[in-house]
Amino acid sequence: MELFQVKKAGVSLSIQDQGRTGYRNLGFPVSGALDPLAAKFANHLAGNQPSDAVLEVTMGNVTLDVLETAEIAITGADLDCRINGKKTEIWQTLLVREGDELLFKGPVTGMRVYIAVSGGFEGERILGSRSVCETAGIGCRFTKGDRIATCYPLKDVKKHSRRIISPRQRPVYDRTISLDVHPGRHDARFTREALRLFQSGVFRLSAGDRMGAVLKGEEPLTHQSGADILSEAVMPGTIQVAQDGQPMILLMDAQTTGGYTSIGTVKEDELWKVAQLQPGGAVQFQFVRGG
Repeated sequence: MELFQVKKAGVSLSIQDQGRTGYRNLGFPVSGALDPLAAKFANHLAGNQPSDAVLEVTMGNVTLDVLETAEIAITGADLDCRINGKKTEIWQTLLVREGDELLFKGPVTGMRVYIAVSGGFEGERILGSRSVCETAGIGCRFTKGDRIATCYPLKDVKKHSRRIISPRQRPVYDRTISLDVHPGRHDARFTREALRLFQSGVFRLSAGDRMGAVLKGEEPLTHQSGADILSEAVMPGTIQVAQDGQPMILLMDAQTTGGYTSIGTVKEDELWKVAQLQPGGAVQFQFVRGG
């Protein structure tokens, strides 16, 4: 059943779930929600399984016309959500009615919002996942005029049962984040000063997309034996450092192999922080062992 029609698609509006596993050896990225924590909360509010497909809205400037009355759940960043022009709190279930306009104006805190509906959103299941991954040629982002459907017919909403995630359970989307990092395999290719700077310096987000977050430090991380290596497996969380000495954190749509040195890997359960960091936001790293 069609629930939304896209009036304005913004930077990125796509269907995501928990991604596709077991196909990286064939060159397919994992994909899936960049902030899996917020996506899981949205599905929980909607009464779904964690694996059900949600909508991922990046940075706002997105307007959706509501085609059917339904109960939805919205979590994630504060993108100044409005229904019919009225500011609306998220991290709860909301009743939208046929003819309503759902708007995400732009980022106040964080970068990405997740919308869930009972049973999940419809999308072609490829290699076990509905997640869009344009870098692998799987699906595409929504554009103006597209209609977004649910997997199952919508239930007749006789009474709105408001459910909410309490403020103490919600993640905080800070302008400065600290990330735990497992040491990389190429320590010997960096100078001691580079390894020191990596842990003591502050890096700022200069650019990013679903493939990765490009950071810039006050000083480059210098190599003592070059940045290029024979291509080897990489994964979401891998921190590559190219010849310019600036780190890049690979995210869910990143390639599966890479030919640059890796200084470390961000712990999987902290990648949501990177997904919600606004441009110019600060990143600090600390090495951890095990876990």
